[in-house]
Amino acid sequence: MGGNHGGLTAVAKGVESDHIAGMDDTPPPARPEAVDDWLEDEDDFAAPPETEEEEQRRLAWEAEMIAEAEAELAAGYYVDGDEVLAWLKSVGTDNELPPPPVGRR
Repeated sequence: MGGNHGGLTAVAKGVESDHIAGMDDTPPPARPEAVDDWLEDEDDFAAPPETEEEEQRRLAWEAEMIAEAEAELAAGYYVDGDEVLAWLKSVGTDNELPPPPVGRR
């Protein structure tokens, strides 16, 4: 289950629009000029277009991952949405939480 990352495919249950509505509306700080300069040159770092074969492999992999996630949901596996949000908010802080546990109904 969960592919090669050793965990359940990311599925947030219980993430409702009130979570989004409660998010901070404070605009982010201005980007440093170095970031703006890099973004202007971003095309210099763009990946080359996919070949037909690469696209087919990617689409097959995506279909496999979707089927795996659907099977996990059908088997009753889930991760609580509130716990996912708390974990995501903690990432990169001094009090980073461990990833939330996988539950089963």
